[in-house]
Parts: sequence; C-alpha cells; structure tokens
Amino acid sequence: TVLEVLIASRNKISILPDSIVDIPMLRELWLDNNQISSIPNNFHRLTKLQVLKLEGNVDMIYPSADIIAMGAKEVLRWSRNRVSRKHLEKVKNIVQSLGEVLQQIQRYKVGGDLHESVFRVVDEDSYQFPPDALWSLLLPELNQLWSNPAIFAGGMNSFPFERREVEQAMFQFKDAAGSIVKKNSSAKFRKCSCSQPCKPTHDGFMCKRPALLLRMNMVYEENMIEIKRLEAFEKKIADAATTAEAIAKNYLTTDDGMMMVRDEAERRIASSREVSKQSQPTSRSSLSSAISTIASGLRDNRESFKALRNRIEADVRKEYIEQEVTKTAAKITEENDKVRRIMKKWIGNGVSDIFQGWRDLLLTSKKHRRGLARDLLREDRRAYENDVAAFELGNLELSKYDEHYDQFSDLPIWVHRDTHEILYDKPVNTLTYPEMPNSLLDDAGKPLTPRTIARLEASSSSEDESYASSSSSQSGDDNSVTSEPPKETTGESAASKLDMVELSGKDAELEYAKKRVLEKRKSRIVEVATKVNSLPGKVLDEIE
Repeated sequence: TVLEVLIASRNKISILPDSIVDIPMLRELWLDNNQISSIPNNFHRLTKLQVLKLEGNVDMIYPSADIIAMGAKEVLRWSRNRVSRKHLEKVKNIVQSLGEVLQQIQRYKVGGDLHESVFRVVDEDSYQFPPDALWSLLLPELNQLWSNPAIFAGGMNSFPFERREVEQAMFQFKDAAGSIVKKNSSAKFRKCSCSQPCKPTHDGFMCKRPALLLRMNMVYEENMIEIKRLEAFEKKIADAATTAEAIAKNYLTTDDGMMMVRDEAERRIASSREVSKQSQPTSRSSLSSAISTIASGLRDNRESFKALRNRIEADVRKEYIEQEVTKTAAKITEENDKVRRIMKKWIGNGVSDIFQGWRDLLLTSKKHRRGLARDLLREDRRAYENDVAAFELGNLELSKYDEHYDQFSDLPIWVHRDTHEILYDKPVNTLTYPEMPNSLLDDAGKPLTPRTIARLEASSSSEDESYASSSSSQSGDDNSVTSEPPKETTGESAASKLDMVELSGKDAELEYAKKRVLEKRKSRIVEVATKVNSLPGKVLDEIE
C-alpha cells in the first residue's frame, strides 16, 4: 500500500523530519495545532500534495501565515523559490569572493615575473586570466601571501571553493547587466610564458592565448532597482521644477505678479536708503571726507531711480522663480521620504498585516469624515434656524404696526404699538423665507424631523468617540461632537425640549428657532443693561 493521507494533528510535534519528503504519493498532510516552526528545505518534492493543514502552529516562522492560508500549491511554490534563492545566494557569494581574490592578485602583483603573462586588467573594466593559471599559479601563491602577515594588509584570506563550482558559478551568475564572464580565444598579455614563445603583435603585446574575461564592477539586481529609483526620483524633481518654473514665470506676467515685484523692489530701495542715512557720519572732523565720499558716489552712480528699480525687479523675479523651484523640489523630496518611510516600516510584514494597517487607516479616515459631516450638519441647521427666526421676528415686528389715518391729511399711517414709531409707508418684511439646505432633507427631498437631526448630530456609536474627543479639544463647544443631542445655551427646560421633540415639521422648526433668537436677544439686553447700570426692574418682568 502507498501512504496518501497523513493526519498528525494535535500531537505536540516540534520538528518535521526531512524524511517526510520520502512519501512521494502523499496527497493530504494534516499537521495543524502542533509546535512546528518550519518545514524542511526540500518540502517541494511532495509534488502530489493537494491538502496541507499547518494552522495553529503558533511557533511557525517559515512559511508565514499568509502563505499557509493560500494552500498547499502556494507552500510548495514558496519552498521551490526558497531553494532557488539559497542557490543564487551561494553562487553570488562565490562570484563576490572570486572578485575579491582577483583584486588582491592585481594589488600584490601575485605571480612575480609571470604576473603580466597570466593576468591583465582590460580597459579598467574586466579581469583577464587563463583558468589553468588561476588554479595552478595565482591561487597557490596568494595562499602563501595570506599566511605572511608582514606583507598581507588584511581582507579576505581564504577561498574555500572547488574549481568546478567556481566555474559553474561564473557562467550561471547574471547581474542586472547580464552575464559577467565571457571566453576570449585570443586574449593578449604583456609578457609570454608559453612553452613556445608567441609572435608579438603589432600593438606591443607579446602573447596571445585563450583566457576568461570577468567583469570587475557587477551591478546586482537590488542595486539596479535602487539606481532606477534614484533616476526616476531625479526625473520627477526635474519635471516638477520645470513645471514650477513655468508657473512662476506665468504668474510674474500677471497684474498681481508685476505688482508684487514692484512693491518688493521699492521696499528694498527704501530700506537701502534708510541704511545709508543711518551710516552717514555726524562728527565735524569727518564732515569733509563724507562730502567728498557723497560727491564721488553721485558721480559714479549715474543710475536713475527707474533703472535702479528695473535692475532690482529683475533680481526679485529671479529670486522668486528660484524660491518656487526650491519649494517644489523640497515638497517632492518630502513626499518621497514619506513613502520610503512607510515602505521601510512595512517591509517584512505579511499580507494580513498590511491589510490590517490599511483597514485601520481607512476606519480612522471614515471616522474623521463622519465627524466633519456632523459638524457641517450642525452648522447648516443652526444657520437655517437663525434665518428662519430672523424672518419670523420680522413678521412679528410687522404685526405690531397698527394702521391709522393722519388727522390732517387723511392719509394712512402705521404706528408701532410698543415704540410708537410712525411710518408713512406700509411696512414690509425685507427678508424672505429661507430655503432648507440639502443636508436637512432626506433622499425624497422631505425635511428631516428634529428627532432625526438630533440623532444624526449625536455621537452615539463608540467607534466615533476618538474623533469626538479630538474635535472637542480643537474646535471648542460649537464644533464638538457629544454623545447626546446638541444642547443650546438658551436655558430651556427639559419639558420644553420634550415638547419640541413631540412637534414635527415646520412648526417645530419655527418654534425652536424663535426661542433661540429670543433667548439671545434677552441675554444681549441684560448684558448691555448691566454695563450701564440703568436697567429698570420692570423691564426684566416684561422680558420674562
């Protein structure tokens, strides 16, 4: 029989043996709720695996939880990539070590008299050497150099790799620019150490033989990504600077820009003249020298005020353009640094961590938008109530005018019953009834009830408490979001509030608005009367 399903859940397993991959027909593997921290390196050899349960292993590091959640295929792919990454790291390590070895061979002239016949730097870009000479001559002498501290100045002092794996690594490794090594069947050297001397070339080289060319400066993928990022960043700054310069030049051609330049130039001229006045000598002993200096300055400075102003205006324009370009570049740099900080902070986080971070950010933004919407609703409601109250008070004032007839001309007149003011034209209310804002209407276009408005303005949910506290501390009482319907400073009782809630529609809104405005007027009258100390006692009774 062939084992296809293995269930080992809840067995306190801490190490998964490498021999697990010796079950090639395994289709289901249940290892959930154990103490496993990682899976074997060759786990991808379980090619038939379809179901993999690794949940509940709290110590699990490799693979991460988000990869495990994607299923068996994703875990197998991750395992294959991990092996590939390890192999690439080993190849990269061999190539880097070989580059350091060749650099030391060049520095110490390893090989003595034979150095120039087996080693050469081509175009300051590549190392050229015969492979046989590297292993038979150069590396053995370099090992002797490493054991002599009187000569060796420090650095890498071992090369623990076999020739086969080094040559494989050289031809397998590719950096961002491509292959790093190539064969040259007729490489040229300054000296010849062949058994049969070579024929000198016309350009002064004494030897031609097969050799390898290894690039000195390798551009790794991560370095290339960083180089491209820097190039894109510099291009972004250059484009933004060009745009800012064009906008600044366009602004300077407008009336506002020309006025700004003219004012700044005249201010600088006035400032320089003020400084020159303050620096004039006051002692009589230096009076003659001062007169000669002023006369000389007048002769040398034949520039008129207009020419001086034009010159300073040109300087102001140039400074303004440079300032705008610098500000734009600083803004782009700040945005780039902010993005890099965020990316650096999120490096190494799994998908779930990033999702949770964005979710928290969006929830915070949503709370903030809700708070702003409540503040806007409260402002619209209060502005509408004040407009309605002003309109109703205007009608109330009109109702206090009684129509009479002048006893001399028999023409109609209107007399105010309280102030006895006389008008010869019929009084009218100059205000119109305000239109209700859209924020106080429902989807059908009907006015919201006072109870609905109070509920919308309230911060009844716990998720909005953070915004309520911050808004209260920043905006004051008018803009704060409380956990109850908004309280007005009108002195109204709980019973009157209940009556207002029981009312509905336009009547409730009018009554509520009139009460607010009347209470404000009452407070204003009391305040003014208190200041002048001339308020009769009966006035308060009439106000009540």
